[in-house]
Amino acid sequence: MEEETKSEETLENPTEEDTVEKEAPIEEQETSEEPEVAPSEEKEKKGEIRQDVYERMKKAEKEAKILKEKLEKADKTPPSADIFDLAKTVSTLKEYSPKELDFIQKISKINDVSPQEAAETEEAKLYIAALREKVAKEKQTPEPSTKQSLSKKPIDKITMDDIDKMGQKEKEDYLIKTGWIKPPRKWER
Repeated sequence: MEEETKSEETLENPTEEDTVEKEAPIEEQETSEEPEVAPSEEKEKKGEIRQDVYERMKKAEKEAKILKEKLEKADKTPPSADIFDLAKTVSTLKEYSPKELDFIQKISKINDVSPQEAAETEEAKLYIAALREKVAKEKQTPEPSTKQSLSKKPIDKITMDDIDKMGQKEKEDYLIKTGWIKPPRKWER
């Protein structure tokens, strides 16, 4: 029975030893959160960072110099050469339709070649031939001349869209057939 009371006392009323044990780990945690760094180590870190920044700066300067030289070379090319190249390209590609030119442009980008070279590829020639054949077939087939008169359609199958498409006379005939209006009287003389 004495053991039970002791265990109850420790659970309900902690002794001084228990409180000291519980508080000690908390203090240890607070002090061990950030280790102190010696001033000499900080200087070494800063020196390493500065060296790294310096190396990256030098590398960026070299890249900028190279790009600047390339830009200057591109500016020195005479613009007349560009104009003549453009004229050649236009004269070569003038026979193609917009759809064909789109396909040629895709091939040019995929193969990284000029548009003239892309137009001469087997894929482009095959696509252009098929597209032109399709267009020729479509031109040979005549468009339907007229649609079936809506007034000949059964009354119960006529929709609101059909009524919107009807002319004035067809609408009158439809409304007379459905009983919505009476036929006009004929005047006798």
